[in-house]
Amino acid sequence: MTSKNDARRTAARRRILVLCPYPLGVAAGQRLKFEQYYDDWQTSGWDVDLAPFMDLPLWNVAFERGHVWAKIAGTLRGYARRFRDVFRVRHYDAVYCFMYVTPLGSSLFERVVRKLSKRLIYDLEDNAHVGLNRRASHHPNPALRLIRGAGKISFMIRTADHVITSSPFLNAACEKINERGACTYISSSVDTQRFVPRNPYANDRTVVIGWTGTFSSRPYLDLLRPIFQELAKRRGFRLRVIGNFDYELPGVDLRGRNAGRSASSGQHHRSRRPAHRDGPGAVADRPRRSQDQLRILRRRATPAGRRAG
Repeated sequence: MTSKNDARRTAARRRILVLCPYPLGVAAGQRLKFEQYYDDWQTSGWDVDLAPFMDLPLWNVAFERGHVWAKIAGTLRGYARRFRDVFRVRHYDAVYCFMYVTPLGSSLFERVVRKLSKRLIYDLEDNAHVGLNRRASHHPNPALRLIRGAGKISFMIRTADHVITSSPFLNAACEKINERGACTYISSSVDTQRFVPRNPYANDRTVVIGWTGTFSSRPYLDLLRPIFQELAKRRGFRLRVIGNFDYELPGVDLRGRNAGRSASSGQHHRSRRPAHRDGPGAVADRPRRSQDQLRILRRRATPAGRRAG
């Protein structure tokens, strides 16, 4: 009897392929959006297979200056893996794509994955859609922006069975583009059992203002430059920047996460890129986001769900 029940549970399990840019556990965008829910998906009957474009050797140099040959070799390895992935897409009940299938060139790989996928869920960040018209100077490698196809994102938003967005503004925009109008806003989240708020506040200490982000969200930090500089003239405070880029702000006591010791307040400091890249994420209810994702997976894995959009 037990063996029959086990057989039924095994037969009832579904398979999902996650196509994502980065290796497991290294990119904040992936950790905060879906990686922390793999266990929940598996508990709910999904076998999860991961297919990142980058491997760790490429990740370690991708956002550094130089390392040209290592980047070329890593990119070729990524395309070789994606070519292999194309041939196994049809064997999955659902494909979950975050940001893109391949980072460069036309939307060819995206179109092939769309054609072969039984159900396609597309997850994107604000900066992916809004950044299509952003100046190249906002990217650490402007040459990449010249060969990065803008049509990839538009195609995926338009044709996916369901789109997961990271803000109400983006969700409203995608609803107008998606052929099914099937879009859900699910906020980025953190594990509140792991990250516990602490408040060692005291009036006799220097106030620390924190900012965390990546090169793609740096323009929003730049908007605050004159405000921080004016505030430094009136009040003593320290600005701590956690990001994957160097940053300078004259007149402000600026510290990076790994910047080490700096001079007294009011002098010019540089924020160094930390060894571990963290990104922005709002504290949200983890169980709610997991249930929202599972609801979408269940809906997308049934023919009736696809028609309902």
